[in-house]
Amino acid sequence: MVITIIVLLILVAVSLRLISGNEGILERAETAVNKNSVAELKEEAILALTGRIIDKYDVGMNQSLKEVLEEGITGEKVIEEVTSDICYVTKGDAVITVYEDGTVEIGKVDVWDGSAKTQPTIDENNNWHIHTTAELKYLADFVNGELAEAEKGDLQITADTIVYLENDLDLGARQQNGTKTHGENWIPIGKSSDTKFLGTFDGNNHIVRGLYVDKTENFSGFFGNANTVRNLTIKDSYVLGGNATGSIAGLIRGTIENCHNVNSTVMMREGEYRTCGGIVGQGKTVLKCTNSGKIMGEGVSSGESSQTGGIVGILPTSGTMKECENTGTVSGHGNYVGGVVGYMSSSAQLMKSSNSGKVEGKSRAGGITGSAGNSTNILECVNTGNVLANGMFVGGIVGILGGNVEKCYNSGEIKQKQSDGDAGIGGICGETYMDSTIGIKNCYNKGKIIEEASGTAEKPLNGVGGIIGYISATNSSGVISNNYNFGQIEILGENIINIGSVIGRVTSDAFVRNNNYYLEGTPENAEGEKKSATEMKKQEFVDLLNTGLEEIAWEIRDSENEGYPVIIGVE
Repeated sequence: MVITIIVLLILVAVSLRLISGNEGILERAETAVNKNSVAELKEEAILALTGRIIDKYDVGMNQSLKEVLEEGITGEKVIEEVTSDICYVTKGDAVITVYEDGTVEIGKVDVWDGSAKTQPTIDENNNWHIHTTAELKYLADFVNGELAEAEKGDLQITADTIVYLENDLDLGARQQNGTKTHGENWIPIGKSSDTKFLGTFDGNNHIVRGLYVDKTENFSGFFGNANTVRNLTIKDSYVLGGNATGSIAGLIRGTIENCHNVNSTVMMREGEYRTCGGIVGQGKTVLKCTNSGKIMGEGVSSGESSQTGGIVGILPTSGTMKECENTGTVSGHGNYVGGVVGYMSSSAQLMKSSNSGKVEGKSRAGGITGSAGNSTNILECVNTGNVLANGMFVGGIVGILGGNVEKCYNSGEIKQKQSDGDAGIGGICGETYMDSTIGIKNCYNKGKIIEEASGTAEKPLNGVGGIIGYISATNSSGVISNNYNFGQIEILGENIINIGSVIGRVTSDAFVRNNNYYLEGTPENAEGEKKSATEMKKQEFVDLLNTGLEEIAWEIRDSENEGYPVIIGVE
């Protein structure tokens, strides 16, 4: 009997824990109810904002955000106006933050008042935990040497320190067309070469909004000069700087990974400046980053060699980029403008990246990169954005090439509006560098190529090609093979010479050129072999493209690419 009673008591205790203990039935039920309450409140807020947009366009109503939420959300609630474009909404146990643009976040997003500063939590491993904007400001002042010794105490940040962002934060600044309308300027964390951030910043996939930076010195962004940053999004922000400017950071010396710029403008200011990127001005290792903001390189350095890129301004020697995507517009007043990278230094590697944003630059402009130096590799990259150059050397993938391009394609419109030298415009590559070993293999172009510039009778523009515009052969050699073009070439300018649907101009036989094809009806020269559309859509043509390859690269996929061959593993 005693044993039976003990067993029954144990069972009762277990049952009570299941019902009321940590993550017990009651707690899980309470959590589920709270989630439902939050979801319902979010839905009400979104519907209210949608109704406001309709009313504004239909009858010209222009209520404040708070008024709209007061009317649109039913029942008892508390609405706090933080700024004119942010409100906290509490209904029962559900709390959300509502933004003017329709963004709704769970809980109260912390909005910086422009001055608050509080020491963050620091754990036993010397890792920092940032929960509020005031704690973020403390971190910035600590790194930048702005704290008194008494405020710093014995705290330190080393290469082993990880700083974790624990919440979405709003730095409180607002702007219209670059003019600040509310809030305070942000001083980048690691504002100079002497005050760099040494550790790793892990954003924990959180968002920082309301960043406003206006600097003339080097290193502009949320970070200025930093080691490693990962898992962070900058949104609805504005960054204006000089050399080394980006939304996440001006300069990253280690790795920047899984970082994103959303609806933010990044601008390199006018003057003797260079290096601007949607994510980072200069980064050594850049992985899984995206940009949807507007990127503008207004500065022009001596020699007009400024670098502007949708993700990175300059990828330094032996740098690596992989799985990055740009969808924002990218423009630069100087040379070296690219949808993903402005300039790739020697031995840099760029893989599995894409651009769909409009790219506009002067000389050396490309859908993926403006320039790729000696021994560089561009692998499995795709450009679908339009590219416009107001100077020489423009390509769907790369403006001017000193290395290798493999398994890449372009479908964007490539246009040269004016040029004061050679043309050098191509569906994949505009021109090749001198003193280089070049390779373009297993690539195709289907984008229209438009030559709008004009030469003169004494100095005609030279080199328009479906794959390459102009092979400059001085001390250079290489292999151009297993490529095809079915994009149209349109010549609108005058005095243009050396036009071809594969290669426009070749000045030496130092380059091996074989197994290249073009669509009949496009401009012909001695380069490549003509095929009809019907022929190109057959397996026999795929077999030709795969000729001589150690591993096949081409296939036809039903209902894709208008029936023309595609590159295996490249979407």
